[in-house]
Amino acid sequence: MSNKIKNDLILRVARGEKTEDVPVWVMRQAGRYLPEYMAMRAKYDFFTLCQTPELAMRITMQPLERFPQLDAAIIFCDILVIPQCMGFDIKMIKGRGPVFSLPLTDIPSLVQEYSGKEKEVISSKLSYVSEAIKLTVQELNGRCPLIGFVGAPWTLAAYMIEGGGSKTYAKAKKLLIQEPTEFNKLMALLTDYCAEFLIAQAAAGASLLQIFDSWGGALSPKIFREKSFPWLKKLIKTVKTALPDIPIVLFVMKAHASMRMVCEESGADVIGIDWSYDLDDITLPQNIAIQGNLDPFVLFASDAEIRLETTEMKRKMEKLGLPWIANLGHGMMPDMNPEKLSIFLTTMKQKNTRA
Repeated sequence: MSNKIKNDLILRVARGEKTEDVPVWVMRQAGRYLPEYMAMRAKYDFFTLCQTPELAMRITMQPLERFPQLDAAIIFCDILVIPQCMGFDIKMIKGRGPVFSLPLTDIPSLVQEYSGKEKEVISSKLSYVSEAIKLTVQELNGRCPLIGFVGAPWTLAAYMIEGGGSKTYAKAKKLLIQEPTEFNKLMALLTDYCAEFLIAQAAAGASLLQIFDSWGGALSPKIFREKSFPWLKKLIKTVKTALPDIPIVLFVMKAHASMRMVCEESGADVIGIDWSYDLDDITLPQNIAIQGNLDPFVLFASDAEIRLETTEMKRKMEKLGLPWIANLGHGMMPDMNPEKLSIFLTTMKQKNTRA
């Protein structure tokens, strides 16, 4: 088996290099919209699929087998495996998403039990992720890079405190404001676990790492800057210190007022831009690579409209003049037609050269 990555396009872009082509992958490319995944899901619980390395590897490979245009694989897993390794019982409920049997109410006890034990806990309770990565890298045999990922500390904290998804994140925000000391202890704990988890994924063979801050935009710019962003910076700095050669992508959903700060101060190599940004109106620093940002719902349109919107995104991205990884501005939806994704990917790869 070859250890050398034959298609390293996405890695070169992440390092800020000029490339002959634009790499493309899509968030949630492995999973719920693919019939071959649903056939497996009918047999196994969601987290059983995550926790069984052979199955996780097979799911990770499914989109690459279907879509040869993809320039990266992303390991099939979930951001909530970190709360799971801290003892939280979580079920993935159809139509609702993740649901905690009991939300987090006692932060001091959690911190006391798990603080300083991140290496031990990650290596023992999340070893299945490392094993899945090793199997996938072996299966890829150098075809393209494998992406590892983690949820951002604030996003994980919000899920844990709310006991699942939320429209307002009122409980988490209330705790943040009324109990800042407890909140900071939780964020410190989660930051340590996120860093160790990313380091473990890279050690297993992941060549690129992404941080998903799905709920970053739920915070006001001031609160994001003061209460969440410092922990993101610490997370990235910790991982970069341990892994200076592994590129990091930071995706903060709908943090419009904070985007320049995220680009200039986070320390990430690549900044993900969600679908809510108009690239004709955005101003970004020139020393950053970007990833994004087609509205996923464009994939419900006609083939002609998908081609048109993808071509328009290419025009806008190339006008910005920054190193670019093409992606959706968020993830694939469960009821999307895989053939529509094929139209997007094919359009990205047609006459796709930089001037």
